Amino acid sequence: MEQPAPIACILIADDHAIVRKGLAETVLERYPRCHITHASNADELIGCIQTEIFDVALMDISMPGVTGLEALKQVRMIRPQLPVLILTAYPESQYAERAIRLGAMGYINKSVASDELVEAIRTVKAGKKFITKAVAMILAEKDTGADEPHTNLSDREYEVMRLIAQGLSPKEIGEALSISPKTVNSMRDRILEKMNLTSNAEIIRYAIQKKLVE
Repeated sequence: MEQPAPIACILIADDHAIVRKGLAETVLERYPRCHITHASNADELIGCIQTEIFDVALMDISMPGVTGLEALKQVRMIRPQLPVLILTAYPESQYAERAIRLGAMGYINKSVASDELVEAIRTVKAGKKFITKAVAMILAEKDTGADEPHTNLSDREYEVMRLIAQGLSPKEIGEALSISPKTVNSMRDRILEKMNLTSNAEIIRYAIQKKLVE
């Protein structure tokens, strides 16, 4: 039986210490000699990527600091050859397609079984994408060419749209994304135009229908 390639160094980026601990235990059970580095926010993640070389990076899509999609972009710019596996509580419908498009090698839910997590790590380490059935369905729908309005948004506009749909004010959105309320309002106008909507209420209704928010 072919033995999996050894994994010497993994970066785990998640803002919850208990999650990082659980992931580390799962990895070490299979790869006891693996060195694991922890990052609790996007800034630490970027700092680690800049100073160390990893076999695989596991990262949540939602952490303090820059947005998850922006953090993924920066990781890909700094270490384009680094396999990144998104491990998050967000449903596939909310971020999977964008994460894969930005270069993530896989997108799996935190509720995944330990064996599947190890298989995902092994797969992306080998340079292959790890695509679950749920993600495959989303990508297949995307390939039909029937783009839905929200797919026309930029990644930043998409983040703003989701926060509007969650009921946040321009000030709150600005604080969350480190942009001004004026910029938020300008982006809201572009979002409404691109999605052919007329109000925040319509954004909320659309996001709920498409399962883009909880």
